[in-house]
Amino acid sequence: MAPHRTKLKHLRTWAFSLFLLLPSAGALWATPLLEIHFLYIGQGDAILIKSPAGKVAIVDAGPPSAKRILTRYLEKLQIKRVNLFLVTHPHLDHFGGWRSLQGKFKPLLYIDPAFPYPSPPYRRFLRHIRRAGIRSYTGKINQVLDLGGGVKLRVLAPRKPFLKNTRSDANSNSIVMRLEYKKLRVLLTGDAEKPTEYRLMRHPEWLPSHLLKVAHHGSHHSSSSRFLTFVRPTFAVISCGKHNRYGHPHKRALRRLHRASIKTFITARHGHVIARSNGKTLWLSIRGRSKAQALHTLQLKTLPQTYQRAISSSMANSSAAAFGGAIYNPSGPPLGQQAEKPKWYRHKLRGKTIVPPTPFPSSKGYVAAKRSSVFHRHSCRQVQHIPSKLRVYFRSRRAAIRSRRKPASDCIP
Repeated sequence: MAPHRTKLKHLRTWAFSLFLLLPSAGALWATPLLEIHFLYIGQGDAILIKSPAGKVAIVDAGPPSAKRILTRYLEKLQIKRVNLFLVTHPHLDHFGGWRSLQGKFKPLLYIDPAFPYPSPPYRRFLRHIRRAGIRSYTGKINQVLDLGGGVKLRVLAPRKPFLKNTRSDANSNSIVMRLEYKKLRVLLTGDAEKPTEYRLMRHPEWLPSHLLKVAHHGSHHSSSSRFLTFVRPTFAVISCGKHNRYGHPHKRALRRLHRASIKTFITARHGHVIARSNGKTLWLSIRGRSKAQALHTLQLKTLPQTYQRAISSSMANSSAAAFGGAIYNPSGPPLGQQAEKPKWYRHKLRGKTIVPPTPFPSSKGYVAAKRSSVFHRHSCRQVQHIPSKLRVYFRSRRAAIRSRRKPASDCIP
């Protein structure tokens, strides 16, 4: 055999042996992680969420002084576009840094609770959102924002009618969400106060989480002991500024967190707090450190079966709207709309047709057009376009479904 052929044969054998020794392709390339950045931007809130699919959501943008910090942070992470910008409530320390999202970071979608708030800075901010052509929507209870890669933000509050005559109506009607990614649960509470917590505790199946963003910068008006027993987080993050004039975080709130054995991080003390997860493990770091330099590592556990059953039943009956198609798939259904599957509102059991109740009934009943195959909530905007002579009224959702009509996809009755 020719010498060059012998060398070539040995070379092929060596290359094949090396290939067998190498790890699989999946191990060569690190799996993308979910990242949640609780930014230190002074006295305010700013949370950056990056899904494994690369989609970016900004929850609040801090005070006006946070503009440079937020811009530099986005550039450092090499983020080219913000897919979702959500403002939990109309206070300046939560939307003041919006100018950092101009230009190349222009959001594709904007969401707020639509709480009426007569503030000149807030009006100017909304005017800019409208002139920039950013699609704007109202955050409503039981909506689901799909961030791709299996990451979802489930809206838990506010619920209409808005809370009134509270210590701060704007705070009490904050958007509260729970981030869900495989086993991971993170509760984001905005500036929600005790009246909001009382509403949320009516649905205890929504609250258990591994990580809690403490409401209202650690104010003593939030994070009641009973609420913490419902959430049962392992870690908590408080976003506030150093030596702020409000005295945040308050000693009472810190005492309640300590008594509940919750490891608490404060941005004024620890800087940026970063949570990373693959859905099975949670790594918690501070000051921009990597996963390898994480201070705490938590192996995630699945929620108790009682909570799982309650979540599956309540969410199936309420038919939460999937936002993923509208945010990331222009050809998908409009925002907040998803055709209900028959099993969600009607199924058969032992030959009988069963209509499961909804946890969010329409207090004033349901309305449909005489020749229409769908029915709406009484408060739905589409009802205004139905002539009064052609309207059919139903006292209950069950009666509307028994008329062989389907729930409308816009108001999701």
